[in-house]
Amino acid sequence: MFLINCIFPRVRATACSRRALCAMSPNQEDLYMNIDNLIITLNQDADQIASYCKTLTSPEIKVITLDIFVIGSGQRTIYLIDGFLDSILKGNFVCTAPIIRMNLDTLLRIIFIMKHGTEEILSQFVEGKAFRNIKDQDGRKLTDQRLREYARPHYKWIDPVYEQTSDFVHLSSRHFYSHVTIVNSDISNIHFRYGRPAIEWMKKEDVFEHCAAMQTISSNVKIMIEKYIKHRPNIHLGRPIA
Repeated sequence: MFLINCIFPRVRATACSRRALCAMSPNQEDLYMNIDNLIITLNQDADQIASYCKTLTSPEIKVITLDIFVIGSGQRTIYLIDGFLDSILKGNFVCTAPIIRMNLDTLLRIIFIMKHGTEEILSQFVEGKAFRNIKDQDGRKLTDQRLREYARPHYKWIDPVYEQTSDFVHLSSRHFYSHVTIVNSDISNIHFRYGRPAIEWMKKEDVFEHCAAMQTISSNVKIMIEKYIKHRPNIHLGRPIA
């Protein structure tokens, strides 16, 4: 439950009905309902972000470069939510963890552009330059580490979630031990799992943890886009698209 402890130090599950995830035991009923609610909310977040993107493409709006950035960011989160839900319902945590990490990547960039972006930085990114090769106003490259420094004051959980999910992006010991059950403390008896993913291989606490992390990040992407639309007339960043 590491991710949950980082994002929601006092989180408590509510209730559950997603029996399709696995056979339910009475003392985990609250956990299942919370998983079910998180999945519903993720779908709602995707639909809301799509609605916001549609607003930015209405005929009466003169599109600017910042709109392109916001729409692209929102659309990426929608696709990631779709891929996440497909994977989590199959118990494919090897895919869900990197997807969470990719979604966090989107949030880091939106936070920076919205709160610290300049016309020069935005133009470089829209024209195809990688964030890590763009320099901020202090002359430092916008690596993930630098972006986390900008995001940290707003989201205290950024660093631990970034580090934990990054373990699944590159081949690490997390991939090895996640498929092994150690029966004795001296590791003389271990059980291996192999083959295609199955939901029964994934602990319900881990399903909840991944869903909660994904939903928290997606919700914050949605909120950033919502704030952008609300304050767009007063934002002087982004040049008109001819």
